[in-house]
Amino acid sequence: MILSCPSCTTRYSVDDFTLGDGGRRVRCASCGHTWHVAPGGGEAAPQAAAEKPAKTETLKPVPKEPAQAYRAKVEARRRRRYLMMGAGAWSGIAAALIVMLGAAWIFRLDVVRAWPQTASAYAMVGSNANAYGLSIEGVAAERVLVEDQPVLEVEGTLRNIDRRNRDMPFVRFALQDAEGEEFFAWTVAPERENLDPGERVAVVTQLVNPPERAANVALTLADAPIEIADPDVTVEAPQEGGSDEGAETELAQGGEAG
Repeated sequence: MILSCPSCTTRYSVDDFTLGDGGRRVRCASCGHTWHVAPGGGEAAPQAAAEKPAKTETLKPVPKEPAQAYRAKVEARRRRRYLMMGAGAWSGIAAALIVMLGAAWIFRLDVVRAWPQTASAYAMVGSNANAYGLSIEGVAAERVLVEDQPVLEVEGTLRNIDRRNRDMPFVRFALQDAEGEEFFAWTVAPERENLDPGERVAVVTQLVNPPERAANVALTLADAPIEIADPDVTVEAPQEGGSDEGAETELAQGGEAG
């Protein structure tokens, strides 16, 4: 017979003989409600149930109809399919992002050459990519005396970090005070006009009678030379011939140079 829970209407299938002659107390597996079922499926009066306590039996829900079971399986398959489609889409997006990031790193010099403003973004992740395809390395500065005149000697090396030949820009030297404020700058043209991939060229300059407040010197690259307006300062041509973000070094005190 089919029983229905008086509390939640969940339906159960029960064999008649399990109820016995006096009925049986049953419990709904869904909501926990208990009631006494008389023979034939009717609900016994509370007094009759109290006169003869019986063991409470937890009912098992009626199995789903074939159509309901089929619909449940179809819905489960549909949910799994949507989940798999979503996972595949996110995997594709992640793979595309990895490829794009890899290409942006491998061709970073070409990217910066096309969009110079991206150089700062590459600098944030530790790359010296710049529009010139060059790095500035080995910067050193020293104060010396040459024929009783104070002279600031600065040197560095340019290296081609690109995959192709690069023309040489001007090297910009800038003096900074103890607070890092720039107050004087000049440019030097390297002896080499261009560099092949991996090649290096040294750049050396001397600044006669440098300002006393100079504490640091920073090197960057420039497209055009700078006209020096200070008549008390003289820049000598480089004696022999790294990156757009430049290099910086503190000034060192030296002895007399001959």
